[in-house]
Amino acid sequence: MDKINDLQEDKNFLGISKRPSLRWKNINMNNKIFDKIDSIGFKPERRGSQISLGELSSNSEISMNIGNIGNILTNPEKLKLIAEEGRIPEFDIEDFEYIEPIGEGSYGKIYLVQNKYDESKYALKKIICHDLKEVKLIYHNLELMYNKKHPNIMKIIGIEFKCLDITTYSLYILMEVALSDWNNEIKKRAKEKNYYKEEEIINILKQIINSLIYLENEGIAHRDIKPQNILVFQNNVYKITDFGEAKNLSDSVQESTLRGSQLFMSPVLYEGLKYNQKDVIHNAYKSDVYSLGYCLIYALTLNLNIVNDLREIISMKVIHSMISKNIKKHYSVKMIDLITKMLEFEESQRFSFYDIQNYIQENYD
Repeated sequence: MDKINDLQEDKNFLGISKRPSLRWKNINMNNKIFDKIDSIGFKPERRGSQISLGELSSNSEISMNIGNIGNILTNPEKLKLIAEEGRIPEFDIEDFEYIEPIGEGSYGKIYLVQNKYDESKYALKKIICHDLKEVKLIYHNLELMYNKKHPNIMKIIGIEFKCLDITTYSLYILMEVALSDWNNEIKKRAKEKNYYKEEEIINILKQIINSLIYLENEGIAHRDIKPQNILVFQNNVYKITDFGEAKNLSDSVQESTLRGSQLFMSPVLYEGLKYNQKDVIHNAYKSDVYSLGYCLIYALTLNLNIVNDLREIISMKVIHSMISKNIKKHYSVKMIDLITKMLEFEESQRFSFYDIQNYIQENYD
């Protein structure tokens, strides 16, 4: 086996100590001719010359992917030391080959890439930043999540920065690869009219709630729960991803910043958005519960229209009646009551993550 470069400790343009390079010495391999991605339509166009991943365009995010994590190309002992220090390893973008685009959302396009030397596949997110303050903020959130190890939270593998010009920076994030995301899984089932069994939904909910309770214990609110941000892995493992809106709330549950995706926002956030309010005082964790409730009603009905219909209703009696009408054919009264409690209009009456966990233990386990 060829020798790996030794660690060189120096500073990158952020003033952060550089991690080990993932480039191997003395391995001759022809670079793949990449399909250059059209910046508007994700339509591949064959080029006659080689381009690097650094030339891919970008500006949004999510992770729906295929494959398994392989071993990252660096000295395992050094990688272990870095992980123990809580620092995200740096990687060399040129050691990976572009395969295809696999998704987009709020912050950066996602590409499926392959390690040139061991053929392991990863998801690569590229984010374009327009000042160092933005880069540092994103890096801080990534490092925060890198140190939160949980089986139902997506793993960050490595990171790389590039300075494109004096005002533009490119941030690459190497991540584990999933089979799909929950939104695509629901769409697929809708086409087949293949409703989830109740025990399947409870299994999914348990995994998501476990990760959100873990984050709450760490003082972190996700603030953008939606089916696109829940990844599906082999063996029906579900993981939370996209922590671009996540925030460390320390000892407080109250938050004033308006964040989230409009369709899955809690009532207080949706009202704030409608009336152009900059500050909306709310319980960030209870808002995530509401968003998850919308995810569940979408999964149970295989119909996104019900979320739009529920959005304009403020009477809990009508909300309960609508939930019951739409899911009673396939699901129990226990499930109807659980969803209703998650979609309580008033925060003080709405279930918390812990309430959901207790309800599942009492009624399903």
